[in-house]
Amino acid sequence: TLHPTGYPLYVVLGSIATAVLRAFGVEAATAPGVVSLGWGVLTLGLIYLLALHITRRPLLATATTVLFGLTRTMWVHNDIAEIYTMGLFLLVLMLVFALWQPPIPGRVFWLALVGGIAVSHHRALAMAIPALVYAVWADVKAMLTKRPVLLLALLGLGMVGLLPYGYM
Repeated sequence: TLHPTGYPLYVVLGSIATAVLRAFGVEAATAPGVVSLGWGVLTLGLIYLLALHITRRPLLATATTVLFGLTRTMWVHNDIAEIYTMGLFLLVLMLVFALWQPPIPGRVFWLALVGGIAVSHHRALAMAIPALVYAVWADVKAMLTKRPVLLLALLGLGMVGLLPYGYM
């Protein structure tokens, strides 16, 4: 069944999705795996979108997505109820915010929000922070030069990811 406690966002969202799937007749033992598959499909969709945006070549974007989807890690975690497909979705979503050109409006704020959720979901995602900050450094520097108080807003958005732990 679903992943043990310690990953409340995955467990809460997975439990809701499992209940919906059960209502449509999906077996109780199958539904949590379908939840992970859903995160994996969303992740692959974002990978395709980002690859297409960067390369402007649908065949190359498709090949990249298929190759990534066939990696052992992606394949295994799309089949079992584990946290990793959701974590990978959050990582790729952050890459979309950081690398999209022209920049997505408010991308630094979106990165703070999604980044806080991602790091709260699985602390290993903190390893992406330096690269993501580097990718948007010009925006961060300009924003903090004009209004340094916005750093508090960014920190606040980053803390939103801790809300699922509030029950502790």
